[in-house]
Amino acid sequence: MRTLITALSVAIAMILCVNVASANHFQGNVYCDVDMDGAIDPQVDLALSGVGVDVLAQDAGDPDARATTDVNGYYAVALPWGAYTLYLDFNTLPLDAVLVYPASNGVSFPGSGELFTQDWLIDSEICHEPEPYCGDGILDPGEECDDGNDIDGDGCSANCTVETSGDGCTPGYWKNHMDKWGPTGLSTDDDFDATFGTDYFDPDITLGEAVWARGGGVKKIARHGTSALLNASHPAVLYPAGIADVIAAVQNGDVNALVDFNELSDECPAND
Repeated sequence: MRTLITALSVAIAMILCVNVASANHFQGNVYCDVDMDGAIDPQVDLALSGVGVDVLAQDAGDPDARATTDVNGYYAVALPWGAYTLYLDFNTLPLDAVLVYPASNGVSFPGSGELFTQDWLIDSEICHEPEPYCGDGILDPGEECDDGNDIDGDGCSANCTVETSGDGCTPGYWKNHMDKWGPTGLSTDDDFDATFGTDYFDPDITLGEAVWARGGGVKKIARHGTSALLNASHPAVLYPAGIADVIAAVQNGDVNALVDFNELSDECPAND
């Protein structure tokens, strides 16, 4: 019995070897040329999923095949020994896609029973993040504020500098007038870190506790950040910074500008 099992194992192994040896195996990746250097760099370039790769036989008697890239941009296909040409299916790519590598879309391989690797590199608008600009709602380096528009007179100018005219109510006002919080949509029970997308406090504190916080460091950030958010959210307060700007300042840990804004009004408009 042992001799029979051994013989079967050898026979199966021989069959597998013959199958592998008499087949062409194709694999590779499809990438976006993120850094626009024309060279494939898997550490930088973006893998593209769902892209079709057609493997067409050069001889009429051999079969064709189609592979689709996975989430890693990878495809693989095996076909009987023969000569094949690989094409990237541009119908599965964005309309503006341009082939960067290889030089031509059809890449031919002889029938040699080998493993062939063919990568593809394309350029498209989806390969590149849009350049930051004033008015995109994102506080970029060099911008004092960015309220998502290019309008002057709303606290953040068209060139993303802070317009210091306007209103601002101090932490002292907000902690002593919690009954005036209603129009802001904020509650004294709201979690500070959850509201600002930060992880400053363990255990967590509420906005009501934050506005009462004394001292410097994160306590100063909590006190003035909460007050600034209340100012920016209250319809009666023409605050020089928008809600997104306040949140960004708190996340960046720099609330010095907010401290000045919170002192703009001698009498808080929210008190009217």
